[in-house]
Amino acid sequence: MAQSPKTTIAPLDSLRAIIRDKRKGLELTQEQLSFLTGYDRTYINRVERGKRNPSFTAILNICSVLRLTPSATMRAIEAEAGFEFISEQQLAIGLLKRKRVAKFKR
Repeated sequence: MAQSPKTTIAPLDSLRAIIRDKRKGLELTQEQLSFLTGYDRTYINRVERGKRNPSFTAILNICSVLRLTPSATMRAIEAEAGFEFISEQQLAIGLLKRKRVAKFKR
């Protein structure tokens, strides 16, 4: 039997789902989460809908209120998003291209 390819989702989509699901699991409204984190309710709403890209500080604050460890949250995002390092070849090509661009800017 052939295996289907692993589907991945964007890291921001994974983060927003984790936040929304944990908030609902704790039976908190967006209003309550906003009060506890100090962020506006519309900001929390936009984070959960993927319309805002939260800062690292915001992620830490939200994780603290939702009783999520940031490391476990990042591991879950890595697993869902299929995080992989770029290859040595891709790195070398990128560095060469960067060097050429910098050379022309002088």
